[in-house]
Amino acid sequence: MAAEVPLSAIPVDRRAARPARISKVLALLASILAGCGSSSEEPASNPTPDDAGDAATEAATPASGICSEDGWCWEVPSPQGSDLIAVWASSMTEAVAVGRDGTLLHYDGTEWTAAATPTTRTLRGVWGSRSDDLWAVGDAANLLHFDGTSWTLVNGTAKDPEATLDGGTVDPPDADTDAGGVPANVDFRSIHGTSGSDIWAVGTGGTIVRYDGKSWSLEESAVTAELMSVWAGADDDVWAVGTGTALHYDGVAWTATDVGATTASWLAVRGRSDTDVWLTGTSGKTTHWDGTAWTAFDLPGVARAVVPRGTSLAWAFGDEGAAFQWDGEAWMALSTGTSQVLRGAVGVGTNEMLVVGDGGVIHAWKGQTRTALSWGPTANWLAVGGTSAEDLWVLGDSVLRRGASWYEDPPPTKRSLYGFWTNEDGSKFWAVGTGGTVLTRGTLGWMALASVTDEWLRAVWSSNAGAAWIVGTNGTMLGLLNETTWSPVPSNTSEDLFDVWGIDSSQAWAVGSAGTILQWDKGIWKIVTYPSADAGTKVTLNGIWGSSNKDIWAVGGLGTIMHYDGEFWSVQERGEHYTLNDVWGTSSSDVWAAGTDGVIVHYDGSAWTEKRSGTDRDLFGLWGTESGEVWAVGQNAVLHYQAP
Repeated sequence: MAAEVPLSAIPVDRRAARPARISKVLALLASILAGCGSSSEEPASNPTPDDAGDAATEAATPASGICSEDGWCWEVPSPQGSDLIAVWASSMTEAVAVGRDGTLLHYDGTEWTAAATPTTRTLRGVWGSRSDDLWAVGDAANLLHFDGTSWTLVNGTAKDPEATLDGGTVDPPDADTDAGGVPANVDFRSIHGTSGSDIWAVGTGGTIVRYDGKSWSLEESAVTAELMSVWAGADDDVWAVGTGTALHYDGVAWTATDVGATTASWLAVRGRSDTDVWLTGTSGKTTHWDGTAWTAFDLPGVARAVVPRGTSLAWAFGDEGAAFQWDGEAWMALSTGTSQVLRGAVGVGTNEMLVVGDGGVIHAWKGQTRTALSWGPTANWLAVGGTSAEDLWVLGDSVLRRGASWYEDPPPTKRSLYGFWTNEDGSKFWAVGTGGTVLTRGTLGWMALASVTDEWLRAVWSSNAGAAWIVGTNGTMLGLLNETTWSPVPSNTSEDLFDVWGIDSSQAWAVGSAGTILQWDKGIWKIVTYPSADAGTKVTLNGIWGSSNKDIWAVGGLGTIMHYDGEFWSVQERGEHYTLNDVWGTSSSDVWAAGTDGVIVHYDGSAWTEKRSGTDRDLFGLWGTESGEVWAVGQNAVLHYQAP
């Protein structure tokens, strides 16, 4: 499997924009628009390696990565983009990584695949004596066991109470069996052992539990501080560290220990023997035990994982993609090619390591040579669209294009791009963003147009017959005067506008803050008044799409879904804990909406149902093809769905 490297994120200028007051003649614009027509509107990657430590990347046909139960698959990054927190390995061909939302990944030396998970709780630790005897621990007292065939929830609550579309909740399932003395209210942070019959796990409230091969029992720690990490060197040599505390077990009892340095919290402990133990903590603190005394050192950053490799060699990984190497005298910072937090690491053999982190980052190290097995993008992608599945665009903090492979296509701006539109053959192309940015793209590449406003522009739509609209903050509305000239148009509102959609040059709609809905009618934009039953709806509306002038959908805050039947707007759904950011569909019986926390909902012509996206990343944009392929993009994520 070819190594993958991060696509570089484009810096974003997020300065607040000021309203621009530019006077234009509306009559001229209205007359032009009126005559413009009346027809109805981290996968394999191919970027440049970011440093010499990255292996070359092969171009390949974009392939879906790990998929949810409802068929939404990771495409960027591949195999998935959920945060990874801990990793275990017996070799470079046998490894398991765990993380957010019950993520369980297995590595066979060639590819990472998802294991069926019995929980959606965050998993924070994994350890095993053999590949067919593994344990994982996490939030809500979760203890999971793998017997070589499947993972089983031994203790804990598997899921949060789930809110349904009608506002009700579903009670979460518990483990089939109770692990005896394990507290029900603990969040486990770490697990380690010396054998299959001597395993320790630690967590919140000073909790320490031990497994003897048959059952788990609660140990007396004498502290209430959160314990973040545990390492067992022998049955009489175990360390547990956490918030302002370091504990040692001598085979009889746990005692607080002076480790020669202080920190707000110790984040990791690992050792090779009772004469070689490392602790790392906040404020860049680290300390080492040589069997006689503790010696403190300062790191040039925060390390969340440490891997001792010899008396004069150790590694540490942490915040902002930090990596440090200990040479026996001092810590040296190394490049990792990512700015994601690196949270877990494990040594394999004599000179290799696996490192995991946020955004699905997985790195394999051999000495100082690093290979990115999965990269963790840091961009927010805000819009998606294209001409076909083979010519797809994703825009936001950076721009990706999907052809034979995913590659970066940097625009001539450092501004974030919020929206874009292109026609069926790609001959017309508009992209808009912060600071009044308006871009087009042709055979010669990107071109920036002269700005007529410094407002943040959020969306663009065209009838493909010359008429086009751009909307933005403070009621900004721009209309297309000719092929490349945009002009301000009165919108009759000062509310922020977030999306625009139309049927033809004479019929268009825009939505925004405070429940604002505008309609382009007879040459002017009019504010739509709701029927009295829905007059109280004042949540922000973020997206709008329709299949006809009698079937239009708008979505927004509090899970609000509104529908227009040709005469009236009415609320169809409301009262959810999430925000819906975009809506798109192929017909009146195939409509999708996506939003915060990875929420995706689908309308089949009669009811809206929630679909499992496989991520809790915020999703901002939707687009698809008539053949049933749909893409959702958002925070460090590009997801793909293929209708069965």
